[in-house]
Amino acid sequence: MELNEMIEILKERLETMFSKDKSGHSIDHLLRTMKNALLLQKQEGGNKKVVAISALIHDIHRIMVDENRNFVSPKESLPKVRELIADIDLTNEEKDHICYAIEHHEEYSFGGGKVTVNDIESKILQDADNLDGTGAIGVARAFAFGSAYKIPLYDENLSMEQGEYSESGNFDESTIHHCVNKLMRLDQTMNTKTGKEICKQRCAYIKNFVDEFISEWKGEK
Repeated sequence: MELNEMIEILKERLETMFSKDKSGHSIDHLLRTMKNALLLQKQEGGNKKVVAISALIHDIHRIMVDENRNFVSPKESLPKVRELIADIDLTNEEKDHICYAIEHHEEYSFGGGKVTVNDIESKILQDADNLDGTGAIGVARAFAFGSAYKIPLYDENLSMEQGEYSESGNFDESTIHHCVNKLMRLDQTMNTKTGKEICKQRCAYIKNFVDEFISEWKGEK
């Protein structure tokens, strides 16, 4: 089975699974992350199948978040991930590697965090996912996420100093705070040379957006 055929089979399944997502973690995000991952893999190396498929299915845990917004970790999603790829023509080693990459894809080195993976496939998945959280796409997704979870656009009474960030479900006070606390810092956690080069430019875009937003909010422009 060729990689393109695997992708088409999984894409059809994912379209149904993610059809109701309004938080910025839709099938479009999965496809963009996969494209980012393949771009990085072309420059950085690694198993192309592991890179592509782990990127395509990395966010299964997002649709497992319950109605009370309790966070479901990537590790908790692995049984469903294995079920999803059970009939895909991959070796057991490749399936294990895909699960390993997905389990660790939300590691961040900023804010006291630590990246524990050493394999290039897992590093590429982390970078590819983070790239889709930067630039114009990242800003658009942040506001989609904020709308889905009723997070205010901005709270001018709260400090804009960068604070701690966690994926454990402690949501930011506003979408603009999320841009500052997480998105503008993603260039600090990139693993690959190619990813760092792309992310640096995209994070600069977010900073300019935040500065413009706050200036307009205050009536300075």
